[in-house]
Amino acid sequence: MPLKRGRPKKSDKKANKNLEKRKKLKQQIDENKEKIRKYKAKIKEHLEYKETIKKIFRAKSLKTAMKYFNQLNDKLEELPPIIKDFIKKLSKKRNNALNYLNDKNIPKTNNLVELLFKVTFPGKIKRIYRTYAGAITQIKIDDLKWIEQNVLKKPSKK
Repeated sequence: MPLKRGRPKKSDKKANKNLEKRKKLKQQIDENKEKIRKYKAKIKEHLEYKETIKKIFRAKSLKTAMKYFNQLNDKLEELPPIIKDFIKKLSKKRNNALNYLNDKNIPKTNNLVELLFKVTFPGKIKRIYRTYAGAITQIKIDDLKWIEQNVLKKPSKK
């Protein structure tokens, strides 16, 4: 049955009860929307700080990296707790973390396979090449597939 329009009669207890439930649900939805807005604002703020932290590690020289680090370190009291903890931990290990900027023999990444190919792979391929044994296994599997497709393929009937 379609819903009746307008205000229900006082004698229709079931309709009044449903109306009250709908009012409460609408109120909860409005409260949840407000919470979502607050969380989205927090997420946006965290993403901005994340970009600033990325700038530290992507800098071409130690001077610019230290400039970005000091900008965050100066605003330490204003930062969200998660970012504040990260910056404090980074300040203790700052010299080791940014040592690759001074010495060109130190790689930015610690994955040797990625260093070999000079490329950062997507997640699926990273899991395959995480270790040397994994890379060798994947190469063997690829060779077997190639042999199966090209050497052992069945002649087509004509």
